[in-house]
Amino acid sequence: MPRAVCTAALLATFFYFAGVLLTTNSLSIDLVERQCQSTYSTPCKNLDDDQSKHASSLAAPAISVCLSVPNALSLFAVPWLCRKSDILGRRPVLCLSVLGSSLGGIGSLLVSAFQLNVWLIVPFWLLSGLGGGLGAFNAAMFALVADTVDAQARSQAFSLLESAIFLGCAVGPLVGGISFAHIGPVATYGLGLTMYAVSGLVLFCGLPAVKKEAQFTDNISVSQFLDTLIQPLKRIWTTGHLVLPCVVFGLHYLSVASSGNVMTEYGKLHRFNLSSQQLGYLTSLKYSGYWLWLVLVLPCLLSKVWKPHQGQVNSIRVGTAVLVFAMLAYGFSSHTWQLYVVSTWEGAAAITIPSVRTMLSLGTHPSEQGSVLSVIANLETGIQLIGPLMTGSIYSATVQWYPSFTFFLLAAVSGCAFLLSLRLRRVELGGDRESAPESDSSVFHASIDAPIDGGKLWPSDEDVENVEEKLPSQVGQEANQSLSEPRGEDYVRLS
Repeated sequence: MPRAVCTAALLATFFYFAGVLLTTNSLSIDLVERQCQSTYSTPCKNLDDDQSKHASSLAAPAISVCLSVPNALSLFAVPWLCRKSDILGRRPVLCLSVLGSSLGGIGSLLVSAFQLNVWLIVPFWLLSGLGGGLGAFNAAMFALVADTVDAQARSQAFSLLESAIFLGCAVGPLVGGISFAHIGPVATYGLGLTMYAVSGLVLFCGLPAVKKEAQFTDNISVSQFLDTLIQPLKRIWTTGHLVLPCVVFGLHYLSVASSGNVMTEYGKLHRFNLSSQQLGYLTSLKYSGYWLWLVLVLPCLLSKVWKPHQGQVNSIRVGTAVLVFAMLAYGFSSHTWQLYVVSTWEGAAAITIPSVRTMLSLGTHPSEQGSVLSVIANLETGIQLIGPLMTGSIYSATVQWYPSFTFFLLAAVSGCAFLLSLRLRRVELGGDRESAPESDSSVFHASIDAPIDGGKLWPSDEDVENVEEKLPSQVGQEANQSLSEPRGEDYVRLS
């Protein structure tokens, strides 16, 4: 990966995610503080627990609309934008995502600075959702890395990019909380907009302008738009070997996203009695653990320990297994120090996430990288919308008779992900010739050892057409013959 593009991708990703988390975290605090002032004429820190909870409940509808509805809108915007990124290039979509997210920060700053009605923030945040938000940025950035990096280095490149995301998620709320307490909401929103500006500037100056000579010349109809939404899902479904990694990812990410939400209430139990500040430290520690495992441990495992064609599957299995034990450890914890230890160890679960992205990227044609990776981005967004709400309701219903029940339930979900990951070898690594799906992509399953041409994983379109003209039996015979031939250094193992 060219050094300039690599540096630009990592910096832009870090500042964008830090800006998003800083702005959203500050918005939640700001709206609750305004309710405390309007209802009790005093800051929230001067209220007792019941009054603080009442103020939080009054602010909850506005917070939910500003944060949840844009994410829901992005579920429709992301597939279309990522498909356009496959045609136009990644930079326009990435810059549009940053611009859209900036609108939410601008609206929050104006409403806070001029003490306007809080509901005036909503249009700004709805527009930010139409820009694709985190989902479009995520998918387009990983697709950019896939465009630039060859097959052998893609796992490590995805790991570094994922680490930049988690580092931004750790730094953003921490900086936002400190800034909000010392310099106020307006300056904090300004700091978030500065992070967006840095990210956009790095994207505009450090990334290639376009991928192909193409423009938005097509007329957008409702049927075309709906087809764009459905096409990535159809692609994954018809390409049978991509379905199982997506299912494993969904179960795994459900536990990852939900555990933090449950911990905010679980840590306040009498046995732990953590303050909000201590819970913030615990969250930052977990994200820091994600970063350390992705930057230091996973690249070492991929390059020194595991064989190249086994790296993704082994990473997925280790990450899901670690998450099972982490959820169980949370449930059995009885002291505060145990929570801190488990949060650090839980960071190992992060290695599953870039490994699944890598598996999908390697199993997808270069012209469809953005579209297929948008499925994972939307899966993340959907889980973030539904997962915490669902597990929060389960925790509220069971906390009186067994507070640890939700963590044990999440351990069971993670266990299902681990058990399913044991089946990945047969499909992704081609260990069982008869198990390859009989779909339109089976020609690529049959060709297990494919030469790399100029750092590209996939053969040319002409080669593909030649292969597709052959009968399935001929393809299978050539694939079986290729398995018995010695492998050279210029070959990579495909799924």
